[in-house]
Amino acid sequence: MSQLYKYVGITRQAIDQYRHRQDVFDNRVLCLLLEAEELRKEHPGCGLEKMYYTLNPHFIGRDRFIELFMDLGFRIKKRINYKRTTYAVASKYTNLIKGLAESPEFFNTPAPVSADASNGQTKLALH
Repeated sequence: MSQLYKYVGITRQAIDQYRHRQDVFDNRVLCLLLEAEELRKEHPGCGLEKMYYTLNPHFIGRDRFIELFMDLGFRIKKRINYKRTTYAVASKYTNLIKGLAESPEFFNTPAPVSADASNGQTKLALH
């Protein structure tokens, strides 16, 4: 085993320290996981970033926290809005002005005009 450590370029002490650091980290994450599950029960729509700032763990950064808890299944499922706002129907209503633009009476009919005798102005009468 010592030949393997020499070949890789690490010592047994480094491996023991790594194991110890990893055990401490795993225990802290386990406690944090219990707190996160409790928070998720109280606030089911709480996202991971807000959860990070609420729990405020001092031993882990925000991005690592989010990545870890996404892997643990704490992603919020996106709700799909099934409300339909547009109903695309090609010929639901008939075209009421289709024949008007082609008829000669439409263009030759003068617009009704009313005259105001008091000030001498003419106005278009709109009905």
